[in-house]
Amino acid sequence: PTATAAIATATVVAEVQAAGMEADAVDEVDLLRLLEERELVTFFTAAARRPGDAVGLIRAAGLSGVIAYFIAFIIFYSIAGTAGEVAYHATSGQWVDPRVLLLEDSDSGKAETLALLASFYLLCKPLAPLRLGGALVLTPDVNRFIQSRPAVLAAYVAFGELWDGTVGAAARAVAQLPVLAPLRRELLKDELLELAEKADGGLITLDEADQARFDEIATVVLPGLNPTPDPARSPRFSAEWECKYTDESELNFAREKGLFGLPWVRTYQSIDISRGTLANVLEFEDGELRVGSSIAPDDREDARFNFAFSDCSVRWRGIVVPLPPVGRGWGELLYLDDELRIQRDLRGDLLVAARAGPPASESPE
Repeated sequence: PTATAAIATATVVAEVQAAGMEADAVDEVDLLRLLEERELVTFFTAAARRPGDAVGLIRAAGLSGVIAYFIAFIIFYSIAGTAGEVAYHATSGQWVDPRVLLLEDSDSGKAETLALLASFYLLCKPLAPLRLGGALVLTPDVNRFIQSRPAVLAAYVAFGELWDGTVGAAARAVAQLPVLAPLRRELLKDELLELAEKADGGLITLDEADQARFDEIATVVLPGLNPTPDPARSPRFSAEWECKYTDESELNFAREKGLFGLPWVRTYQSIDISRGTLANVLEFEDGELRVGSSIAPDDREDARFNFAFSDCSVRWRGIVVPLPPVGRGWGELLYLDDELRIQRDLRGDLLVAARAGPPASESPE
């Protein structure tokens, strides 16, 4: 039955893409009621518009949500892992053996196996909504099962305490191994971006637990796994970076209110360290606010850069109005890799940005 539910989920998701509903009607529906009544097409249409609410249902379900997600997780990776193993064997004539990671004298084998596992994980990342969808479909049934069997809840509590003191402790120790750092980074980045999406990029206040977890990942855990030394001078810093989260009040105000009636589209920065240029852009429908700056790595701190505004303009439809550029400051790169950047500025504002492409000066004409 669980495999059938997972397959049905994939079918429902495909149907949702073609279903279409009025936005205001979708925003008003009760997601939990839709699940209970098995109105799956309507549910997934609404969940696509409110992904944070869908994730919240799993968390709010407590034990039922944990078990449902675990079942969906096992089904998904049982199928995906088997398919990946068979595909790898068909092309290489070898089987993937994770036990190599535990050996002390096979560094080359460890690197190859870790690369294969990381590649497999990255291939599975786009299918995360399928796992979540399967868990959501299963949650009401799992909840009814638990409610009718109180002994299950008591056993779960006892098992959780035993697990945390034995296997859980060992698993946490293994997770800290340096060889697993790349995989930990990917998992943490995914979690951070999910929380950023739940916060609607900074417009919505997260609950206390989510905000604490977001701050922990962004300012403590990922910075501790930063793979880029001397980040302010790194070529990785030069890119077009699209804002995924910020708590800077001015940016969020402009995003929420728009530009004289023009809706906000996106916020991004184009940085070219070699040329010493930085452009901050708020893009609106047929308009933009653009602030150009000079930028240079700090002479004393490897993670810090300094900037000074050089030009500013507002474009509203066909009208362009230059504004006086006033200001300078600095930013500190907490984390930087080829996909994600986290930084704080002199006011303490936090930015999480994803690489969207090369800087404007490198873009093809």
